Amino acid sequence: MSNFSEPNQPDSPDYTQEIQSLQQDLAQASSTQDHYSESQLLIKLGSVYFSQNQTEQALESYKKSIAIAQQIGERRVEALALLSLGWVYQKIEENRGTIANKQ
Repeated sequence: MSNFSEPNQPDSPDYTQEIQSLQQDLAQASSTQDHYSESQLLIKLGSVYFSQNQTEQALESYKKSIAIAQQIGERRVEALALLSLGWVYQKIEENRGTIANKQ
């Protein structure tokens, strides 16, 4: 049996506090113009959203991270954000297939 819970299940952890903390850290990084940290925090925030099946929020976070990483020339962070973005798109496609198969 797996130790991982499926997103949005009753026994899955509540990520509200983690999201709020990341958003506060993100606001601080933005206000101090720490673009490297801002880009990394957006990836972390996107990952939390992704784990909760909040794909639109995850996409938004990853896209912002990509834009910042490109702006500052941080290729490793850009690559990580692009990879994460790909996982979201894959999940969206899987969900579309599941819905289409049910019809």
